[in-house]
Amino acid sequence: MALRYYSAIPVQQGFVAPSNVAVVHFGNPVVQPTTVVTTTTPVVTQTTTTTTTSNVGGVGASVNVGGIGMNVTINDPLLNGEVQTNTTTSRTTTVNSTAVVEPPRQPVGCANAYAMSSSDFSNALATIKKQGFSDTQLKTAKQVASANCLSVSQITQICQIFGFEETKLDFAKFAYDRCTEPRNYFNVNNVFGFSSSSDELNDYVQGRQ
Repeated sequence: MALRYYSAIPVQQGFVAPSNVAVVHFGNPVVQPTTVVTTTTPVVTQTTTTTTTSNVGGVGASVNVGGIGMNVTINDPLLNGEVQTNTTTSRTTTVNSTAVVEPPRQPVGCANAYAMSSSDFSNALATIKKQGFSDTQLKTAKQVASANCLSVSQITQICQIFGFEETKLDFAKFAYDRCTEPRNYFNVNNVFGFSSSSDELNDYVQGRQ
């Protein structure tokens, strides 16, 4: 049986694959940026004016003309009185309520997908081994992992090619997102000669889950 490429279209946003369909992600999935939702609520302070009048003054006058006496009293708040006015200034403020909506966590790229066929993996493994330098082997291995999904056993076999612990750890971290069975990734720890490397890989995997 041969699978020949026909065509491709962008995946629909929010697509949910049926139970009998395997979704394979190639390359590094782009994480959507964080969405910030801002709600503006106006708050109005009402104006209140209070006027108090106290000590109202009065003017009295006595007039005696031709034996006739007359008393006149005039009450005037502006005379000898006190007028007190309290004013509260109107003020409008705006309260912004910000909510941060995190994008949904992307599933691991190759989880529950199909790993490379045994024949394709054998060819890839031979190609990695042919490289003369460790750096070149690592670059070739990452190229293989970027374009294919790998099982834990296949990742372990690639790690065993490298002679340096640091190189093994580098590839083991890189290949995690390309693993078809991330729940069994702890088996990759068998390739390390130092427990510190296993601890570092375990911490990395926990941070990716």
